[in-house]
Amino acid sequence: MQYYSSGWKWKGDWYDYSAELSAALSSFDGRLGDDIKAICFGGTRFREDLIILGPIFQRHFPNVEELVVTLDSSERRPDAHLVLEAENGATLGTPVVKRRSHNELHHPIHRLPPELLYIIIENVYTEVSYELLFALRSVCKHWMEIVDSMPHLWARIALHHNANLISSCLQKSKTQPLDVRCKEGENYVVRDSPPFQERAADFLRHIGPSAARWRSLDYLAPTNAQHERILSLPLHNLETLCVSISGAAVDYTGVFDTPRLQNLDTRKLSLNWRSLSNLRSLQIDGCVPSPTVDEVYILLKSSPNLELFKIARNRSSPTGHTTDLSDFHSSPILLPKLRTLHIVQVPFISHSRLLDLVEAPNLHRFVVFQHFPYHSYDFTPMFESAGRLIGAPRYSRGDGDTSRLSIFGAYDMLAVVVGDCRVILKNHGWAQIISQEERPAGLSAVLRHFNARSCESIRVIRLFGFRSDQEMIDLAHTLNRHLPNVEELEMKMCISTSALEGLSILGPLSSSPTEGKEACLFPSLVSFQFDVPKGLACDGILEVLKARWNVGQVQAIRQLTIEGGKIRHDTVDVLKAHLEALKMTGTEVS
Repeated sequence: MQYYSSGWKWKGDWYDYSAELSAALSSFDGRLGDDIKAICFGGTRFREDLIILGPIFQRHFPNVEELVVTLDSSERRPDAHLVLEAENGATLGTPVVKRRSHNELHHPIHRLPPELLYIIIENVYTEVSYELLFALRSVCKHWMEIVDSMPHLWARIALHHNANLISSCLQKSKTQPLDVRCKEGENYVVRDSPPFQERAADFLRHIGPSAARWRSLDYLAPTNAQHERILSLPLHNLETLCVSISGAAVDYTGVFDTPRLQNLDTRKLSLNWRSLSNLRSLQIDGCVPSPTVDEVYILLKSSPNLELFKIARNRSSPTGHTTDLSDFHSSPILLPKLRTLHIVQVPFISHSRLLDLVEAPNLHRFVVFQHFPYHSYDFTPMFESAGRLIGAPRYSRGDGDTSRLSIFGAYDMLAVVVGDCRVILKNHGWAQIISQEERPAGLSAVLRHFNARSCESIRVIRLFGFRSDQEMIDLAHTLNRHLPNVEELEMKMCISTSALEGLSILGPLSSSPTEGKEACLFPSLVSFQFDVPKGLACDGILEVLKARWNVGQVQAIRQLTIEGGKIRHDTVDVLKAHLEALKMTGTEVS
């Protein structure tokens, strides 16, 4: 039997139609009423209907073994299931519940092995919200028992949970370590500070006594919040702390009792840095005061199992010229497990000295990023330190292709990338063609500190984004000096009167001052790809390739890819006759 009610309203109150329903059911044949085994109950007012109509159903259908309730979206919230369970037993009586449980044992889905159910539920339930968990729990008594016997499913507690749910989670999680989320808002913004503090205070009244069980804490609060209320708790088993301040940075000098802390991610909240040690991951962003380089050195030294380190927007020395790294810090920092290292917008001279001491043989992801408005400094220390780590030999490989070197030089930027490692410098002065010679010098500083084996392993070079063909030619000379085994070159040409100027880097050079004979850049080159603006003639490539064929000890280019530009038919015919592969995309042939 199916029963559905949308809830009639009359003069502001729910209309009581129990008399009409009772009269209708009284007309049922007695044997038909005895045959009803299940009732499907749905609608927007199941609570009221169960209380009013439950006795009527029980009187007319004494053999009901199963009650199925379908909730509308407005009723699908965690406490709805709890109310349903309580009202189900109170209204329909214990005998019905017992017969329902007996019936469930015969349905295949209700007889899944507990081990399989554990796996299914663990993979399905990954949310802080408990809506899905209560839905799984309401399938049947068997599933309810399984869910209730998995304390780790109840170990996530958040600020938006109500008091009843928090109490239920604390009870059902037993002694399981807790993951606590005391935050609201998005993108590090908390808009209404007073209501947040009231909610946070009420939240801590419920969960504060269990602080010793906290395994992780995700905390986002406005600047003027009372941070000591939560940070001064005895968090003796806390392993992960992610804390962000919405608004101005905060210098927290209070008690911080976290002897087992392994993972720290702090944004705009300064701590007693010297009290931290044995970390596995450390992320510091926008803290004021920022940790000094001395403090960072001590932190890294005392965390030999560190796997991830990111520091950004450290303003302890805005100009980047001063250093606070003590002279006695000269011993290497051995970090054999470090895989990710990001240094972003920090005083580059002092942090370059710090990077020179880092030994990280398993480093896979490395980023150095600096941004200067218009200043022209000597950036060599930063490029040298980055080059040593980018070009260091690896004991294990990451996801990136370490045989490919990419160099990007658009307007105000120079980026040198190998695999997942990169050094990026932005200087607005370069956009006005001020001191652009710093870019070839920076590339040279990076490559000078590459390990010899790393230089030999580079097979592919990408040059793109440069406004001057001459600058690309200068960079190509630098690359040729350091990288002997380049087999593939990709170039994006600039808008100029002819592409021949940029393409000349492939042709013969003037006589070598040391050997007194003609030579070519990239003697091992066999594949060349260049991208030119639409309509720009690129027939000059044929003469460049012919000249290269006549130079001894130089590989012939066998594969050519042209994107854009225009070229004559006769040039295409000659290229096809001499090349193994010619590919043109968006090229005008006339």
